[in-house]
Amino acid sequence: MKNKNYLMIFLLIGIVLLFGVFYYGWQDFGENTEITSFEECAEAGYPVMESYPRQCNADGMNFVEEIDWREDGVILMRNSETQDYACFGCGLTMCVDPAPIMQPVQEDDTRYCNYNFEIVVNGLIQKCPDGWIDNQMPSVGPEEERQYFIIDEKRREISDFDMPWIEANCDIEKQVVY
Repeated sequence: MKNKNYLMIFLLIGIVLLFGVFYYGWQDFGENTEITSFEECAEAGYPVMESYPRQCNADGMNFVEEIDWREDGVILMRNSETQDYACFGCGLTMCVDPAPIMQPVQEDDTRYCNYNFEIVVNGLIQKCPDGWIDNQMPSVGPEEERQYFIIDEKRREISDFDMPWIEANCDIEKQVVY
């Protein structure tokens, strides 16, 4: 009789332990980790698309792999007559071949071409935008920057650009929207 009671107690303790392990184990598996980058998405085992740059999709969110300027296939060159800079090579969506008058320039952290064929100097982009929007409409949600640029039909934040260079080299006027 005592053996049956011990057996029932051990069996009951075993069932409770198994339930606890499975319950808490499943709860910790992936549900509490928030994916915020391409690297985290790929490490978590979500499918990675073989595109350039690679992309990973996790729970309806798409994360794009960051391509360093040293590895993006786009190089900085300078016109030997006008001394103007330009970007050449194969980027995300196109290849651009240089004219014979263009000479390669040594890129470094202070001056390089990014994968969008944009010249970046001291961390700021030097490219003439297609439009400059000053949004004066009332906002409902969280406050965001009211002024931004349009480049290739996409919103780009002004803080990413070299404003003194744009003001000196680009013929663009601010468009106020109400």
